[in-house]
Amino acid sequence: MTSGIDVSSYQGAINFGQVQGAGVTWVGMRVLHQSKDVYFDANRIGFSWARHRLFYHYLDPGNPVAQADRFLNIVGTLAPGEGCMLDAEGGLTVPDAKAWCDHVEQKTQRPVAIYTGGYVDGGKMWRDPLLNTPSRARIFAAYSTEEKARNTHAAGIPWDAWQFTSSGLLPGIHGSVDLDRVDNPGKFDQVCAVNPPPPPPPSNWAPLQHQYGDYPKTPNKPELKFGDGYAVDQADRPFIEYFKLVAVIEAGQNTYGSPWFVYEIYAVQACQMIQRFFGLLITGVVDAATWRVIDFLAGPRPR
Repeated sequence: MTSGIDVSSYQGAINFGQVQGAGVTWVGMRVLHQSKDVYFDANRIGFSWARHRLFYHYLDPGNPVAQADRFLNIVGTLAPGEGCMLDAEGGLTVPDAKAWCDHVEQKTQRPVAIYTGGYVDGGKMWRDPLLNTPSRARIFAAYSTEEKARNTHAAGIPWDAWQFTSSGLLPGIHGSVDLDRVDNPGKFDQVCAVNPPPPPPPSNWAPLQHQYGDYPKTPNKPELKFGDGYAVDQADRPFIEYFKLVAVIEAGQNTYGSPWFVYEIYAVQACQMIQRFFGLLITGVVDAATWRVIDFLAGPRPR
C-alpha cells in the first residue's frame, strides 16, 4: 500500500487536498540542495495534515556540519509531526553522513531518518551500523520487485519505508512523483515526535444514562466552550481528550484512517464537525443538544 510520497520543486504547485484524499499520510519534502527548495514553505503549510512530515537535505560531499546548520536555519523549530531526514545519494561518504546526522540530532534532540540506496558509497551507506543506529528510521530506494529490493539491493537488511518508484502518479500532483510504502510507522512517530493517542476514557463514561449520561457527576452538564484564552476546568479534561479521539471517529469523520488526525485538531473544530454531521446548530460550543449526541456516541450500541 502506498502511504508516502517524496516531493520537491520538480512537482511544482501541488493540490494538497487531492493528495490528502488519496490516502497519503507520510510526506518527504526537500528543504535544501545547494539552495533552498522554492516550494518548501508552501509544501510545509500545505501538508500540515500529514501524520509524518519529513524535511530532507540532499547533502553534498564536504562540510557536513556547516551544511546541516544551513538546513536547520531554514527549518527552524520543529512542530509535532515534523522531522529531519538525510538524503544520502551519489558521491556522499559515510563519515559525512554520520557527521550530519549527529549534528542535527544534537541540535533538535530528535532522531533523524536516513534515505539512501544500496549503491551509495559501494553499499556502505546502507550497511554501516554506526550510521544506521536503532533510533534512526531507514528509507530504502530501489525501483524493482520487492523481493529483489529486499534480498539483493538491501542485502537482507530491513527498512522502515521503501521507495519503490520515481515515476508514480497521484491525484493532485502533475507529472511523476516518488512513491513510498511505509512499513514501520512507529519509527517515524519517534523521528517526527508524533503525540501518541491519549489513554482510554474513564470507566464511568461508557454507561449510557440519557439524557446527560454519567459525566460529569451532576444532574445537568454545563456548556463547554473551547478556544484561545478559555481556561478549561481540569475536571473537563477527560471529556476533551475522549471527545477528540473517539467521538469524531465514531461520527464517521475520520476520513484519513488515522486517530492522530483527530487527536491533533482543536476541540472546537471537533465539536463543529459533530454538530455538522448530526445537523445541529454549528457553534463550537458543547450545549445540551451536543451532549445528547456525545452520550449516544459514548454509550453501548451496535457498531
